[in-house]
This record gives sequence, C-alpha cells and structure tokens, in this order.
Amino acid sequence: MVEHVGFKVFVKNLKPHFELVTLNKLEADCLEIYYKDKQKVGEELDRLLGRICVCIDVWDSKENDLKYFCLAAHFIDETWQIRKKLLSFMAIDSSHTISSSASKMKSKFDNYWGKCNFGLAIAAFWIPDSK
Repeated sequence: MVEHVGFKVFVKNLKPHFELVTLNKLEADCLEIYYKDKQKVGEELDRLLGRICVCIDVWDSKENDLKYFCLAAHFIDETWQIRKKLLSFMAIDSSHTISSSASKMKSKFDNYWGKCNFGLAIAAFWIPDSK
C-alpha cells in the first residue's frame, strides 16, 4: 500500500516535505543493523572464558503446520550474570524429523557462525508428540 501512487500523493498533500522510505531502503537498514549485532554477539562469545550451553527451542504455530526452531546460547558473562543470545531462527514444516531438522539447524549455524571460535554439538531427544 505504501508503494501505491495514490498513497504517495495523499502523503505529499498532507506534508509536502515528508519523504517516504522505500521497501528496499528499509530492508537494507534492517540488514545493516542485523549484521552489526551479529558481529557484536560473535565477538562477545569469542571473549568468553567459560562454556556456552547451546539449546534449541521449538515453537508450534496454531495457524499453520509450521514449527519454529530457535538456537540460543546460554552463558555466564564476566560479571557473573546469566545471559542468553539468539543465534539462529528458522521455520520447519511438520514433515521434517527431529534428525533432519537438527541437521538443517547445524548447517545454518555453521554457515552463520562458522568464523567464531566455538563449536556446536547437537543432541536430539525423542519427544512423544514429535516425529
């Protein structure tokens, strides 16, 4: 709707000096923030002296047949505070098994976080209502 010519004319009539942001500009700004934050998280995890607990949380959607996997790192920082950082997030349809989903999450982790100085081991647990 924002890209529609009629809306642009409407906004121009309301406030002539207002510049609408394009979808491409908004996407580029969001990606720039994401990559900067990702780099900060990677540097923070590289500096840790202790261990990192990496967990996969599974969320179910009631509206569709998707599950969402969230890869999170839990650790204690230098001030002895428990911290959590989200490393990855992905949607998986319900036809995937736990094993194939874990493999996809590991490859995504390796792709995004492979340059960091920490490893990842994945353990899958059987959950009665999962495949």
